[in-house]
Amino acid sequence: MYNTQYLRYVQIPMGLTELFTRNLNRVKRGEIQELLFEGGYELYSASWRLGKLLPIDETNIFDRDWDVLVILDGCRVDLMHEIKSEYEFLSDINEITSTGSMSLEWMENTFSNAPSQELASTAYVTSNLFSRDVCDDEMFSCLEEVWRYGWDDELNTIPARPVTDKAIEVMRSDSPERMIVHYMQPHHPFIGENESLPSFNPDPFGRDNNGIAEARTAWDALRRGELTYEAVWQAYKDNLRYVLEDVSILRENIRADKLAITADHGNAVGEWGIYDHPIGFPHPAVKNVPWVETTAKDEHTYEPSITEQTSSRSIDERLSALGYK
Repeated sequence: MYNTQYLRYVQIPMGLTELFTRNLNRVKRGEIQELLFEGGYELYSASWRLGKLLPIDETNIFDRDWDVLVILDGCRVDLMHEIKSEYEFLSDINEITSTGSMSLEWMENTFSNAPSQELASTAYVTSNLFSRDVCDDEMFSCLEEVWRYGWDDELNTIPARPVTDKAIEVMRSDSPERMIVHYMQPHHPFIGENESLPSFNPDPFGRDNNGIAEARTAWDALRRGELTYEAVWQAYKDNLRYVLEDVSILRENIRADKLAITADHGNAVGEWGIYDHPIGFPHPAVKNVPWVETTAKDEHTYEPSITEQTSSRSIDERLSALGYK
């Protein structure tokens, strides 16, 4: 199911004549990365149209058995495999095919196709701003949109801790039959502890350090050759470590016989010339996501503290900071 509201997040390919002329000029200037990017978008656009005729065998999370489901936004399967030895609860990593390649698409396709009684018994604690377009209080037993008060203007994202705090509070006070906890990480901006991007401090509302107006994310900078693959991948991995530390706190402070960890989508890192995760992108790097099953026990090792932040950013500005231009 594809909603027309997705279209404002899709880069529409140019006409063939304009595309040929622009790419020829890029070859002359040696801008091969840009050429690959445009070509990748052409391939992506064609695959999106074909994908609607030949749909991929996707897994709706409500077809799986879980009590608490943790969503790690934008997490690749291979990224999780690289740090699995650091977390005992990641010992067995499987994968499923997501219902979307961006969060809005995932929410629409997941929740619109879930049995209403299943949704009605589920609490949804989310840091993802696209819930404003898809969700309402009547869909769930409890809807907590942490992004409305947990946005950090300095980090330009929603940190993990406000999500953890609200999830623990909801579980202890309401004891919902099911609960989804949707973290924003490891999706950029990368705020995990790392020294891999010391010179990259983009302003999502203006120009970056080099005065380039469009290089607003690390993925943009990587595509343009302004950052190395190794540096960006390390920052991406550190961002996963950052959120998994909060998942560890969550597991010790809620009760769940079946806690599953997955992602709404992955992230392309140059596959088909694409970086990030455009709508309808069928590549396995984006569509295949981790699936981990574990448990949780409330040992009361942590007490949540709900602090509401006042943000000066509009919703559109926050989406821009997350890379949705």
